[in-house]
Amino acid sequence: MPWLYGVVRNRIGDEYRRRGRRAELQCQLNEDFALRMPVSDDLYAEVRDAVERLPQIHREVLKMTYWERLTAREIAAVLNMNSAAVRARLMRARRMLRAALSELQDPAVEEVPTHE
Repeated sequence: MPWLYGVVRNRIGDEYRRRGRRAELQCQLNEDFALRMPVSDDLYAEVRDAVERLPQIHREVLKMTYWERLTAREIAAVLNMNSAAVRARLMRARRMLRAALSELQDPAVEEVPTHE
């Protein structure tokens, strides 16, 4: 039944595209956080682009975890791997995303020029 996992994975991808990427992110934001710190269109685009640049398997695991709210066991069943492999890929995906986002510089926090 490996073909079934492929079908499920494709259907999940179709659903992501149908909903639109912005709606996906906004649905996942914690309401309290969203009220205190709204996400700008630019920041949203940077995060979306960073996620899309991840290797496919890391991107899939990240999206299934945060957008679909699946557990490691559920993701393992869909991707036909064990839960430990899912957790390892999720850890790598987070590390890669953190590195990609740390390269972005917030214009509001630019380095202050020194007067020499």
